[in-house]
Amino acid sequence: MAPAPNGSVPARVRREGGFTPNQRVDRVLNIRTSALTAVALAAITGSGAAADTGTDGRAWYLGGGLGAGRADNGDAVGGRVDFDLGRPMAMLVGGMSLGDRWRLELDAAHRGNDSEVVYFPGGGADVQPDSDSTLTARSIGASVLRRFDAGTGFRPYLGAGVAVARVDYELTEYITGRRLLDDRDTALAYQLVAGIELPLTARLDLATEYRLWHAPDIELEDVAGEEFDTDHRVQSVMATLRYRLGGDSAAGPALAGAAPRRPGPGWYVAAAGGATFPKDAEIKNNLANFDAFDVGYAASLAAGYRFGNGWRVELEAARRRNEAELIDFNPEFGEDRASGAVRADSVLVNAAYHPAWGLPFQPFAALGVGMAWSDWDVRLDTTGETYVDDDDAAWAFQVELGAAAALTERLTGTVSYRYWQTGLFDMAQPDGRDLRTELTVHGVTLGLVFALP
Repeated sequence: MAPAPNGSVPARVRREGGFTPNQRVDRVLNIRTSALTAVALAAITGSGAAADTGTDGRAWYLGGGLGAGRADNGDAVGGRVDFDLGRPMAMLVGGMSLGDRWRLELDAAHRGNDSEVVYFPGGGADVQPDSDSTLTARSIGASVLRRFDAGTGFRPYLGAGVAVARVDYELTEYITGRRLLDDRDTALAYQLVAGIELPLTARLDLATEYRLWHAPDIELEDVAGEEFDTDHRVQSVMATLRYRLGGDSAAGPALAGAAPRRPGPGWYVAAAGGATFPKDAEIKNNLANFDAFDVGYAASLAAGYRFGNGWRVELEAARRRNEAELIDFNPEFGEDRASGAVRADSVLVNAAYHPAWGLPFQPFAALGVGMAWSDWDVRLDTTGETYVDDDDAAWAFQVELGAAAALTERLTGTVSYRYWQTGLFDMAQPDGRDLRTELTVHGVTLGLVFALP
């Protein structure tokens, strides 16, 4: 949207006579970090005295993970901040496995999210932050996790933990360059974990996990010296590798037997569902673009045939849906919050291959091509006017990487990552102007495959 007169920002965030960053001392002492770390180390050390002897399946492990996180909207400078999907998230972990079920874990993580727009629900012009406006959280945490025996190559687990976080918040208005916020705080956080573990070797595991991380009480000041409390909640999906350093080298029941054989030839039906993370969608014939979508969902049904040599072919029908959040009208006019949704239905022909690598699960790769039909219904929040309400069809393709494990004689579970891309949708806005855009969607799905008699 157009900036306020003379490039100013709302009065609630304006500071007369300069804008030197506030230098106040953190309200929460660093002793929190030391105390939490000491308690976690004592718990791990005390419960793992037999780790080096290999008794009871106990062993130390180290690992690391990468992923992406989405931050919920938060309070700042009298308004609400809408965050981008997030920069790459990194985490280092170390802990002790307590047999086949429980483990204690320390983690050091870095989370960062760019600020997309500051809006004021009670009125006032939106503020467009510059590219350096970020909220960064560095944390040290301790978690307790429990693995569940599914009797397959998949090993699901759940966990919970606490952390101490150092939160740095910088916010600068794009057009004027005026610094609105530059402060930091040390706060307590908690996290919930749900994941699926796949043993690659007797010591190395690959895990895909979801983490909900929340720092509920962050105390900050803007450059005018006004105090405000906010919170920071991030939902993330990560891929993690963990390596056991000592103790029993057996990875548990999943490695005890022979590697699963490829299924024989035959027909099957499948269903899958999961989360979707669309990229920004550029509008080809003007300077605007759909700058942010919310995390959405995907659901699919498929029927296909296995050839018994690792190959299978299937016909898949799927639906993806995401809420629109922001439309960027270019730097001169800024961004506007949006509401409404983008829905895409597709029919693809997929070909997949399962290599025989002797693992306790079956990795696979798939490629699909077909058609997509998309419906766009998006409105501008500030004016309530319809930005686009139209639909069109375009070609689509997807690349899928995943793993499968037998649950019963006929039922197989799958977990996969999907990259889904369409061609251009040719639509029109209410005033008759053309609107041409495309969809690129990352997704993580869980599925079930049933072999027909």
